[in-house]
Amino acid sequence: MAYSLKFNPKVLSKYQHGLGYVSNTDGRGVFSVNGIFKRGRKATKPTFDLVNILCYVGGEIRDGFSLEKLKESDLVPILESNFSLAAGKAILQPVPIEEAAKLLVIPCYEKAKASQGGETFINREVKRSFEFYERVSRFCNYSSEEEFIMAKGGSEVKKSFTYLDPRRPEFDAWWIEKSELEYLCCPLPPAPTEPPEYEKLLLGGGTMIDFMSKANSQRSKLSQWKKTTLEKFSLPVNFERLTGICRHQALWYTWKGDLRLGVTMLESAKKIVEDQNAERMIDARNPVMDVFLSLTQIKFAQIGGCEGQVGKVNWQLSKGHQCKTCHSSATMERADNVLPGTWTLTCVDKDGRGKIGTETNRQSLVTALAAVKKVQCKEEFETCIKYHLKDGLGIFLEHSFANLYWMSKPTPPMTEALIEEAVDQFVDSIDCNNFDPMKWAASCTSLLVELLVKHCHGKLSGEAINDVGELFEGVFKSQIAQNILEVEKLPQYTTLCDDKASMQQLSSVMMARAVAPSIAQNFLFKWKTMARIDKKEALSGSFVDLLAATRKVYEKYSIKEVSRHASDEGNSTQTCSKKGCACQDLAKFQDFAVDLLSGGHNPVSFLSCSLEGKVTLSEGLFVDSSGELIDDMISSHDMYIYEKIMDSDNLKDFSNCPRLACLCQFACCEMYTMLKVNAIVNFKEITWKESAVTETHCCGFCGQITNEEVTLMKCSACKAVVYCGYRCQRKDWKAGHKQKCQSLRRP
Repeated sequence: MAYSLKFNPKVLSKYQHGLGYVSNTDGRGVFSVNGIFKRGRKATKPTFDLVNILCYVGGEIRDGFSLEKLKESDLVPILESNFSLAAGKAILQPVPIEEAAKLLVIPCYEKAKASQGGETFINREVKRSFEFYERVSRFCNYSSEEEFIMAKGGSEVKKSFTYLDPRRPEFDAWWIEKSELEYLCCPLPPAPTEPPEYEKLLLGGGTMIDFMSKANSQRSKLSQWKKTTLEKFSLPVNFERLTGICRHQALWYTWKGDLRLGVTMLESAKKIVEDQNAERMIDARNPVMDVFLSLTQIKFAQIGGCEGQVGKVNWQLSKGHQCKTCHSSATMERADNVLPGTWTLTCVDKDGRGKIGTETNRQSLVTALAAVKKVQCKEEFETCIKYHLKDGLGIFLEHSFANLYWMSKPTPPMTEALIEEAVDQFVDSIDCNNFDPMKWAASCTSLLVELLVKHCHGKLSGEAINDVGELFEGVFKSQIAQNILEVEKLPQYTTLCDDKASMQQLSSVMMARAVAPSIAQNFLFKWKTMARIDKKEALSGSFVDLLAATRKVYEKYSIKEVSRHASDEGNSTQTCSKKGCACQDLAKFQDFAVDLLSGGHNPVSFLSCSLEGKVTLSEGLFVDSSGELIDDMISSHDMYIYEKIMDSDNLKDFSNCPRLACLCQFACCEMYTMLKVNAIVNFKEITWKESAVTETHCCGFCGQITNEEVTLMKCSACKAVVYCGYRCQRKDWKAGHKQKCQSLRRP
């Protein structure tokens, strides 16, 4: 399986021009090639080009990207990350790169060129990726699948299979999807007949007779369904698709070493071509077509789609307990005729129409836009608005495209380009001086329709574009614009962003909320494998940062504002009359803040400061190896922390001077937000230790995954690598861990 692959650069020595990891095709006929191209040796260390490309066997280069001049230390973690992402979705087979290029990629390009003319590539990055494969393809000695398979010994196979086991993992996605059945106007497959319970069989023969009668009836219905489906399915595009799938799998099995399956796929391709030339529908007895039809019935039965056999597909039904698109939780509430174990998605309706992002996206977007309407300025909230618009629009489009026939769906590069341009134009169209949410929603709809035509005209029909536009306008007005108007009715709205300081504080809090959830998981992977000194550095701010935070608080919070806060908490509103009090001078206030946080009676347990003024988040965070505390900090709302700091019971712990105590409380809130946002924004600069995803779960040398029989032991020096035994530890020490151990060692 894909997750068991472990790349070793020494493997490349077996391949003259490079190595490609080729996936099996899915039911759509889409496959990927992860290509590693040798660049030769410079000095003593080789460099590589990593080029991934996504193709459709019927003739389309769907996506691609390249990373050039990679060192071995950069290449290995990227590949292992790719293998991890492919786990459970595709099975990757290592092959010579020139063979993958000539026999797989080039045929897709030639078909695309013949059918699409000049618009073969979506963007320059995809074109650049293809050029790598085009150059290396001339080194391949084979010109066709037949020649390649016969050269590998296919002529020795006397007989091909007449039946394929649908339980094979490479066939998992070989079924006709819900959207395709609807597009072809095909009926849903009949539900499989459930065998009677064993206890009922013992009671008498009547139960078995009834079961046999139902089985015969079901067999008749299934035969009729197959006939009807094949009549509608036998289109030129599907002949090309199935032929391409068979030819791809013939090569894939041959590279894998299973020549009989390779020949079986090649024979199936020839029979499909014969059916097409004879102008008849695809033969249901063809092993490949039989797998498609059988798995279609099985998949629909698993999600309850077969029940009733009438009406349209219910897009709310799911096998998983959450939505794969937006990760919203599903419920177990369902109709009586739906099979047990089926979940109901809450983020879409029965027709598959979704919402604008997640609940968090919508709440944050409404709050930010309400603040813009109140202060008539968008600069402070522009980044937050763009972030949530991008996330929300992406989820909306994915839901909107889910029930489209897969060949009519825009490719990822199309959608990415559309979202980037749409978000910028949405924000630019906000009229701060006269912001009307309803008019803005209508303006955004017009912009979206124009951009759908610009970026997705090669896939979406005019009718589909108008449908998406109408759906977007409806949900955007009801879920965003209308809620902005509702926020204006709340009592808190009148005091929202009363001054610039509170506006900046709200902006920083919302920015942290915007970026934190999406990167918390990635941050956690890094955190678990970081040395303690690196963790402390990631959660620390310089003396300059402390001065900036205290200056911001001192200058932005006037005497009146601080006194008002003190009055609200039941303290005296009079300014301090003591001569030389730190509340009356910025420099003295900054010195006081350093002394307060560095002293033995620090009132804020999760902030500390050195005598040099370097402020740091709680030591408990960076000694936490599990990462649970840091994950909670990143994902939590800052107002929870602010409430702890601003507790009136703690006011005298800061100072006997009410104004100075309030200034210190505000400064601690500002420093906490500053440290959290800095850690989030700069987390990409934290060095990934190689294979951070897998090292904590498998042996650092042989890759043995932990289980009940295997206990992994940590390196006693650096604590960063685990092994299944002393033999692997000794081998890894000689292989290079000796040099890495010192740098990974905690202080």
